[in-house]
Amino acid sequence: MTISNQVTLTATLLEKQALRLTPAGIPILEVTLLHESEQQQNGMPRRVTLEAVAKITGPLAKRFVEQVAIGQALQIGGFLASAGQKQRNRLVLHIEQYELLN
Repeated sequence: MTISNQVTLTATLLEKQALRLTPAGIPILEVTLLHESEQQQNGMPRRVTLEAVAKITGPLAKRFVEQVAIGQALQIGGFLASAGQKQRNRLVLHIEQYELLN
């Protein structure tokens, strides 16, 4: 059995918090993304709109702050994890890579 947890999403940056450092000195950035698309479900079109909370860590977080402005369209790659031990039913997208689209 192959275990996979990979997400690819096209989205627009809605919000970005201030870059902060963990106690270990690792940069971490929290952002909110907006995704809108039309998907096929059981042969029928379905309009999909969602907001997703995402985190970026390390040197990628610093680059993201410098390169990405609010309203920027992005292609995102990453994985899903729970928001914490007490919030296991709340998902957070951990961004591992991104590409600017406009």
